[in-house]
Amino acid sequence: MSRCLILLILIVLPALEAQDSRAENGFVGSPYIFESFRLTDLTQPAAAAAKPVEITVDNPYYIALPLQRNLPTRFQIELTLVALTDQQIDDSPVLSLYLPATYELSWETDFLGRNGRLDEAMDELSVGNSYRSFPLPTPLKAGAKYTLTIRGVHSFDETNGHAMMLILQTISERLATAGKSTLIYCLYLAFALFGVYLVAYSAFEKERRQYLLLGLSCIVFGLYAVNKLLYYQLNVPYPYLDWIGIGVLFVHTCLSILAPASLISLLRFQKPWLFALCLVPYALSKVISDLEIIPSTAYVCVAISLYAVASKRPHSLKALAISSLLLANYQLPFLVQNQAIGLGILAAILFVSIIKLQRMESRKRSQAQLQNARLELELLKSKIEPHFVLNSLTSAIEWIETNPKQGVKLIQALAKEFELLSDISDKPLIPIAIEIESCRSYLKIMEYRKKASYQIDCEGIDPEDTIPPAVLRNLVENAITHNSYGQQGIRFTVQQSKRAGERRLVFSAPLGKTDSNATSQRDGTGIRYIKARLAESYPSWHFEHGPEGEFWKTTITIP
Repeated sequence: MSRCLILLILIVLPALEAQDSRAENGFVGSPYIFESFRLTDLTQPAAAAAKPVEITVDNPYYIALPLQRNLPTRFQIELTLVALTDQQIDDSPVLSLYLPATYELSWETDFLGRNGRLDEAMDELSVGNSYRSFPLPTPLKAGAKYTLTIRGVHSFDETNGHAMMLILQTISERLATAGKSTLIYCLYLAFALFGVYLVAYSAFEKERRQYLLLGLSCIVFGLYAVNKLLYYQLNVPYPYLDWIGIGVLFVHTCLSILAPASLISLLRFQKPWLFALCLVPYALSKVISDLEIIPSTAYVCVAISLYAVASKRPHSLKALAISSLLLANYQLPFLVQNQAIGLGILAAILFVSIIKLQRMESRKRSQAQLQNARLELELLKSKIEPHFVLNSLTSAIEWIETNPKQGVKLIQALAKEFELLSDISDKPLIPIAIEIESCRSYLKIMEYRKKASYQIDCEGIDPEDTIPPAVLRNLVENAITHNSYGQQGIRFTVQQSKRAGERRLVFSAPLGKTDSNATSQRDGTGIRYIKARLAESYPSWHFEHGPEGEFWKTTITIP
């Protein structure tokens, strides 16, 4: 299921175009409607005698028309509005114009406002912006008809891809629409930021390259939103829309390539020729005039999912269901009208699923590392015990030859030490009291071998606390091995403190007069054993050691 949810964002990217059609079904219920739309071409020499052309109003609340050949360079638009109910000033109508041109508006015979500035010959004195809103006069009488006239000029040629949109709303509706748009763009930004995270994750986790395409898709998704924000929300001079259009085309092309490529990669197809499908959306948009590049990308993703079903690829049925649902987003008014809800749910599902997937992958890596640590642990144990046994037996032979009674005591101490080791070596954790007993047993043996006196003092030790076996014992062994103590009495110290859910063990050993501390700083067999045991027993731990004054101190921090 988690992998299928990864596919969700890759196929949802083409559904961005649905936002552009949100208004088509999103303003039903407004107390004002467009009854007629008449367009006059003022470009021709005989413009004064030109007759207006009646354009069918498909949606009384919303008018959308591609510029291209539909809007002359110099034009006049006459709109007839009908008030369905009596409207007062507290909820006056607002006309939103996504009209990339310089124009002036008149309400009945009164001047209403302008976008840019025109002279008497309809030449641009100052260029208009891409988007403006104008409040209409109130009060309005129910059933009354009002005429709104727009006279203007634009500099686009007939091949431009821009469009004009006229939306009639109340102030409250306009504010609600602005709030929804803000939420949608925030969700787009969330996708883009999540894409940055995924790209960074793929950079640090070299074996997780599938996240790279997913992250790039999310980032391009965010760039797409930036273009839409500039076009539909920010008030920029309308000639800049050509540059924005170039950016939109570039982002569209990137999306049309990344989405199928990501889908093919995540479905784990091994046939390289399938990646040629990434070029199909662009080709379809050029061959079929009414099919834009983003919707064609959605169809290609559905085709890939169908092929995956036929090939019995993992998660192919889920991918097909998701891609079909997203295609329905183009047709079902509810999905178009409530895109913020859909994107919000999608973002929540995607982010949670990716995080859960990454946690599962991290758990698998930890288990693999733990297994490697366990194997290393067994190897280190096989090296530690023979080393200790051989040295102890050599000392026992020497004592038996020179002092048989002391030799017998050494053998008895050695037997006790072996008994302790056999009891604890196969356990991940043991009581710290038993570990300290093992240290004292080891020191007893070393007293016979070194002909010296050793003691270990404990401070703040709770006998019920646990610790991996032979951790302290290896610290004691390292201290004796790497220091020349002679036959003087030596005291070792183990201190334990607890705070903020952590235990801190500090082992202190005196520095000998002539020692090889540089060697002890390296991770020798004993230190590697300790780290392997800590890694096996605790999800988080910290180990550090080094000289402090006249002592060599080792600090172990564990939960």
